[in-house]
Amino acid sequence: MDLSGTVPYVALQSATTWRFPDGERCFMKSHFMDELSDEAIGTLMEWYSRRPTPESLIVVRTLGGAVARVGPDDSAFAHRSARYNVSIDAGRRDPALDEIAIGWARSAWDAMKPFSSGGVYVNFAGLGEDASELRGAVFGSHEERLERTRAAYDRPGGPLRPGRGQAMSL
Repeated sequence: MDLSGTVPYVALQSATTWRFPDGERCFMKSHFMDELSDEAIGTLMEWYSRRPTPESLIVVRTLGGAVARVGPDDSAFAHRSARYNVSIDAGRRDPALDEIAIGWARSAWDAMKPFSSGGVYVNFAGLGEDASELRGAVFGSHEERLERTRAAYDRPGGPLRPGRGQAMSL
């Protein structure tokens, strides 16, 4: 299947809305990984079998290719060399399942940590309290570069400043 080509921004942004229908509650955590060992796959399968809801998923995305050919300091993204992104997605419609579903995702994430490269994708870092703990894992060696950019270009209360209500305080 060839999905390459020019796509209008709104079409790209709405391409996965079927996966996140109105009313669905989602919590996501992820790890970047350099390999999928038999033990890592076994751990993924074990946690997948414990899914608290049918909407909960474990997604393994393969990386590499053109993303990995960009030099580590040629962009803001610090994890270009990772071969996989494993996302643990706790989906549910019933708010009464929040604690169970989020607990499952956090526990599965903890179980996968020994297999990770130490990096975390910013969009799948968890809730605010999770994300702030993972700041170094999200930005990696680029954290200092972000601070220099903020100092040079952002204004107090600007879009790159912490405390603007984002889930991840950049």
